[in-house]
Amino acid sequence: TLEGNVITSSGSLPAGLRDQVTVVELGQVAPVVNGVFLFSRVPAAIPLTLRASATDPFRGVIETGLAQVTVAENGTGRFVMGAIQTR
Repeated sequence: TLEGNVITSSGSLPAGLRDQVTVVELGQVAPVVNGVFLFSRVPAAIPLTLRASATDPFRGVIETGLAQVTVAENGTGRFVMGAIQTR
């Protein structure tokens, strides 16, 4: 399981109907709800690229961000890159 948060550059939670995070290599897409996304059944020990698309309510623009993560089996870890945080 891969769970994380998306925060816009103004520090707010995304506020759009189309806010989402994609695991690029797998083609899986998860919605961002109240700033949180969740993927189940992601492979462990393989580097993955996350691409977020989120609406900043204060700036009125859609922002994008990329993060590289490697999920550890039965592990925990926090990965932060740009405005995407995963655990």
